[in-house]
Amino acid sequence: MLESPLTQIVACFLIGILLVFGIAAIGSLTLIMKLVLLLAIIAGMGIWYISLGHQPESQTPPSPVSTVALTRYDAPAFIRRGWVAWERGDDQAAIAAFEQAIQLNPDLAGAYIGRGRGYFQLGEQSVALADCQQAMQLPLTQPIAFYQRGNLRYDLGDPTGAKADFTHAIVLEADSPESVGLATATDYYMRGVARYRLEDWAGAIADLEMAAQLSEATPEPRVHQHTMDLIREIQP
Repeated sequence: MLESPLTQIVACFLIGILLVFGIAAIGSLTLIMKLVLLLAIIAGMGIWYISLGHQPESQTPPSPVSTVALTRYDAPAFIRRGWVAWERGDDQAAIAAFEQAIQLNPDLAGAYIGRGRGYFQLGEQSVALADCQQAMQLPLTQPIAFYQRGNLRYDLGDPTGAKADFTHAIVLEADSPESVGLATATDYYMRGVARYRLEDWAGAIADLEMAAQLSEATPEPRVHQHTMDLIREIQP
């Protein structure tokens, strides 16, 4: 196969010369017949040359896009992605992200907590409870994880367990004074709600008053307003 255009031109030129001399050497043909035959050959060579220029080029299959394999160290990123999806109300996307985190690292309690919240939102309480129980068997180290599990346990009808988780969150945040603020106020508020449900009126009032004090100067006035409303509801 002639690859280079220059090679194709040279080949056509040489073949043309040979054909011209070959036709001229045929003595039995008239001059007109020789010209007609020469034109036909030239036309055929032109068609052949054009066809050479339009032959399909060999297709080289594209090399597969290289992807970096995910590891257990990528699981926290999927947990964060799951909570972002949950906050915007996309429970299915949140569950998918938490499940990806579990596949990468099945030892992260936060992934089960998040997936449980998603299933609870979808009305799958039995699955949510199983995730909550799985999360309770794994170690928690961050206040936000205790807060999230406390919310899930409260939603599942376990105010006693929820109160214990909110207490853990408060204790951990007290170890870092710089983190005490809206998060701690929310923890006190939720523990007050759990105590209220347990009919621990004095404990509920004490937690809610602390939540009101901490939330008063925060940029989220709704927390303070909700706290004050609940205090007025509890107190005569």
